Amino acid sequence: MINLLRGGHRLFGNASSFFGKLNSVATLVSFGEKRCRKNPPLFARSHHDEADVLRCGYESGHFGKPQIIGWADRQLEACNTASDALIDLSLCREADPRFVVSNLQSLGANDPQFCIDLRFAFLGLAFSAKRITLEQAARSLYAMLLDINNEDLLDASQRNSIYRIDDGYDLASSGAYGTIAEVESDFIEFVTPYIARLNEHHAELVASGE
Repeated sequence: MINLLRGGHRLFGNASSFFGKLNSVATLVSFGEKRCRKNPPLFARSHHDEADVLRCGYESGHFGKPQIIGWADRQLEACNTASDALIDLSLCREADPRFVVSNLQSLGANDPQFCIDLRFAFLGLAFSAKRITLEQAARSLYAMLLDINNEDLLDASQRNSIYRIDDGYDLASSGAYGTIAEVESDFIEFVTPYIARLNEHHAELVASGE
């Protein structure tokens, strides 16, 4: 049990706060350390995907720690065993963001294509929520292109669209060619299918971050 509850002292400033949180997972750790070691949590693929959705959404600013804590608590209530990563996420209110991302990544499926689609979707959501400007959206999209080393993960059409949006913004903002409205339209057209796919499979989770 001590191993399962490791890290509590560094995430909470006082003992009363820490042990108050432990009460919410008491029924999960009652199976005992031996039972937990024998039976690691077996997530359905959808739960691994949810961890990826939360990670990419957290990195983009769509989700905060309250949504991640709520999700981790629900997983702890539903599974027969408790992993260190889930317990850490359940107690992550004061944790370093990198620690949160690392734990979500350890629980995710980490499918490269799925994660790229998520990044495109959350970039579109960030723009629609006015958390970023069109210039930031265009630059971020181009940075993602440079960051994707595997050419098989993006087809020629996707790459050409990203180049067009990035170059289009430069030309429109300088007055050389086109308009900002046209660039915005191209960006929205690009990200809309990814947002639709995300909402199709994870609408409730996405809505929790809005």
